[in-house]
Amino acid sequence: MTKRIFSLPLFICLLVISEASYTQEASFTITGKVKGLSSAIQMLLLVQKFNSTTGESVYDTIKTVAGNEGSFTFNGHIGNVPALAQIKADDKKWRNYVVVFLEKGKMHITGHIDSLDDVKVTGTYQNNLYQANRDAESLAYKQINELLAKEKLLPVADSAEKKLLVQKADGLRRKIYTDREDFIKKYPDAICGAIYLYVLQSRIAPEKVETLYNLLTGTAKNNSYANIVKEHIIAEHRTAIGNKAPSFTATDLNGVSFTPESYKGKYLLLEFWASWCVPCRAENPHLLEMYKKYQPSGFEIVGVTLDENTDKWKEAIEKDKLTWRHVASVKGFGNTIAKLYGVQPIPDNFLIGPDGKIIAKNLRSKELEEKLKKIFAAP
Repeated sequence: MTKRIFSLPLFICLLVISEASYTQEASFTITGKVKGLSSAIQMLLLVQKFNSTTGESVYDTIKTVAGNEGSFTFNGHIGNVPALAQIKADDKKWRNYVVVFLEKGKMHITGHIDSLDDVKVTGTYQNNLYQANRDAESLAYKQINELLAKEKLLPVADSAEKKLLVQKADGLRRKIYTDREDFIKKYPDAICGAIYLYVLQSRIAPEKVETLYNLLTGTAKNNSYANIVKEHIIAEHRTAIGNKAPSFTATDLNGVSFTPESYKGKYLLLEFWASWCVPCRAENPHLLEMYKKYQPSGFEIVGVTLDENTDKWKEAIEKDKLTWRHVASVKGFGNTIAKLYGVQPIPDNFLIGPDGKIIAKNLRSKELEEKLKKIFAAP
């Protein structure tokens, strides 16, 4: 099964909340001790605010200076519901940042600058929940890496044993995902549950995504991740098989304007991809084969890029010899067509029939080939 790209760092989970959260103030304290961090380095605490009406984020910044052995303290006021904070250091060694669920009370940060994945944030309800689950998942990922390391060392002759090790690793990955589902059910008010659901939405059935989303309460449901999941759920309903494909107007690489209705009477595959997406590029030779074979019979492809770099996008089109129509909007995941169709991980696609209705979704390699064989089979 082809892997689908999903962009989310292991440790850095960005989360923002409504500006309404800041109407009431409560005090907080963050004490940190990050070994290896230089003394007298300026530390920044950036608190994100999310305007649910405009969708825009702004930052409040608090500054302090690190003391001996990388110790620092932040004091301030925050609303009575959690917000997200990013702690950064003006130090070339520390190129990343630590995320804190900022809430009333005392929070503690410990770790080493050389291993930010192991930095721990504890002391309050939201942070303790997230940290405990991260610790459990870290052990699982360690076991997965050990299994895959053993698999790589085995000679090809030991294919049965190699396969068994891979199966065990896959089983552990699946358990991580099911454990995240259970976490959401057990802690519907946990903000990180919204982050987990954001990741899970591409791996579980749409019906289950909606059920889990409806379990979220309070701040867990009032943040950017939950909002993206909600938009995805709405898009899933909008693009359900049998529905008329959502209409849009786009301009292709040659500056020609078109709509999906332009392909009435034909089978149109909307293919969402990007030049940087390895699985997408791996699919292109097969798509090209299908296009050459069935285009004369009424099969068309429109490539919708999630690139942000025009030159790399055009270079990939030329290198992969993609001769079908391409949408010339280069806005990454902000692409309006991708948002209209609820595309989050890529590659993704939608097959639209001659009557303008969606007849299949996310057809990869052999699945697409079998579908086209049935469609264009000789009577």
